[in-house]
Amino acid sequence: MFRANEQHSNLGQQILKPPLLNVLAHRPTLQKFRKHLIKEWAVENLLFYEDVTKLQIKATKLAPPRIIIKIAQIYDKYLSNGAKFEVNLSEHTAKPIHIFYKKNQLSV
Repeated sequence: MFRANEQHSNLGQQILKPPLLNVLAHRPTLQKFRKHLIKEWAVENLLFYEDVTKLQIKATKLAPPRIIIKIAQIYDKYLSNGAKFEVNLSEHTAKPIHIFYKKNQLSV
């Protein structure tokens, strides 16, 4: 159980560190976050998130072959070894993704 001071401290941290989805959903904070990521040489993470989110929104309106093409484009752009905007994934996370794509030979 938290003591009063711990609860107050946690509340302060929640105010200072809003959940990432709140930052991404609010245009001014998203722009500041993008500038920060560019400065830190890590903008590919946000670009990946935006492309996946756009695909999730559009997927209900796309035919399955078009969805597969979009997924392959995202893989080639962000997840394949040596991708233009390669995101940094642990080997534990990346390996099954690479195996899946090699097995299914998905490409654009």
